[in-house]
Amino acid sequence: MKRSQRGMAKVSVVWAICLFMAFAAAAVAYFLSNQEAASQRDLAAQYETKMKKAESERDTLNAYVLEVSKKAGFTDPTNPSRMDAKTLDEGLKYLKDNCKSIEASATTVQAAMKYVVEDLKKAEQRAQESTTRAEQLAGENNQIRGNVDSVRTELEKQLGDMRRQLSDEQQSFNDQKGELERQLAERTATWQQTDKTKNDLAKEVEDTKRKAALEADAWRTRMAEAERKLTPFTKEPEAADGRLLSISPELKLGWVDIGSKHRLARGMRFRVVDGQHGSKKMKGWCEVTAVQNEMAEVTFSEQVDPFDPPSVGDVVFNPLFDPKGERSAVLIGRFSGALTEEALKAMLKSMNISVTKSVERTTDFLIVGGEMYKDPENGQPLEAPLQPSDDVRYKNAQAEGVQIVTLKELRQYFASN
Repeated sequence: MKRSQRGMAKVSVVWAICLFMAFAAAAVAYFLSNQEAASQRDLAAQYETKMKKAESERDTLNAYVLEVSKKAGFTDPTNPSRMDAKTLDEGLKYLKDNCKSIEASATTVQAAMKYVVEDLKKAEQRAQESTTRAEQLAGENNQIRGNVDSVRTELEKQLGDMRRQLSDEQQSFNDQKGELERQLAERTATWQQTDKTKNDLAKEVEDTKRKAALEADAWRTRMAEAERKLTPFTKEPEAADGRLLSISPELKLGWVDIGSKHRLARGMRFRVVDGQHGSKKMKGWCEVTAVQNEMAEVTFSEQVDPFDPPSVGDVVFNPLFDPKGERSAVLIGRFSGALTEEALKAMLKSMNISVTKSVERTTDFLIVGGEMYKDPENGQPLEAPLQPSDDVRYKNAQAEGVQIVTLKELRQYFASN
């Protein structure tokens, strides 16, 4: 029994030692484990501190970037919390486009700002100068306004005085006008009566003159027929072809005492000469515009003296006009334009002037046209133009004393129609 107890005691001691060793090992392991955990906790704490510091620095940087972005304004449209490089470049380009003084070397907003500031300073200086100038002009304007007000006051005073004077003058004028109108009415009545008496007397005088003129024209016509061939064409015939019966100075119209029964045709022109006995004073020209049996209407032109117009009783002349006799004419030269050879022959026929081919002693007129390009005998073209004065008939007419009338002279006495 004692050995068993001793054996059991030994076993208990061994187990106790084992337990102690195990406990010691566990204690050591626990100690070592706690020390490693503490080291890891310290390392984790350090990392956490650094993380918090980094997050704080990040938050501070983000806040700074956000503040700068807000002030700069060049932010990303999708993220307004940060600046955008493209937007910043576009803003810098816009700044350069609108501020021409920025040099090309300025590639940043900071570099461009100094040019903008300089321009702003210059603009402020110009604005200050403009403000100063505006103030000066405002002072001058106020001074001018004061002068204008003074002048206007003086002018209004003068205008009032003038209006009063005008009112007095108007009243005086109205009084004088009434008196003058009364006198005018009296004198108009007197003048109308006098004018009626004058017109009656003038009509009697004109009737007397017309009768005397008709008698004188009859004698002059007979004398003119006897002297017709002896009078050169360039001189005015002594006997008148007609006499003016009435005049309308305002319309430049009149009537002569010859008509269709005297072989007068529309378009004939006459020289108007003073009707006083023995006078050869020319007053102008008249052209027949309408023909009746015993008289014709004429229009006046080329008045010689504006203060001495044609008047009733003046006489008219046309060397080619003959109301009675039969005459003959020879045409040489070229006739063109409005007055062709056929038209000229028809006009001469209407005046009882026959056209012949050769010059005789009985030929009254040789009418000369322009230079000829064909032979007058055979009608063949000529190498050089032939002047009418070189024609044999022209020389014969000179030898026979026939009146030679140029186309220019003929047109003076007959209108182109």
